[in-house]
Amino acid sequence: MGNVLIERQSADFKEIESPLRAVSEIIYPRVSVRLTGDLGSAMKELQHHTNATSPSEVIRRAILIYHTLVKQKLKGNEAFIEVEENGTIKRVPIFL
Repeated sequence: MGNVLIERQSADFKEIESPLRAVSEIIYPRVSVRLTGDLGSAMKELQHHTNATSPSEVIRRAILIYHTLVKQKLKGNEAFIEVEENGTIKRVPIFL
């Protein structure tokens, strides 16, 4: 590949990009999501309470946690949250 550049041109702009960038976008897709209303508020709350540096960091962490939960489910394990109620601990399942 070397230092060869790929040139793309449209009526409004001309873009020059490295082949390595094109390959990385295939392996690691770029996703754009607009979070409004309750989801936007939840994002801001999560970013604040977890000291995440950006909304993207919150999303990356969430994907890693979800991935871990799904892998455990596929192994036959169950995920749950322990909640204390009136001095007793109750297990609340996380449904996937």
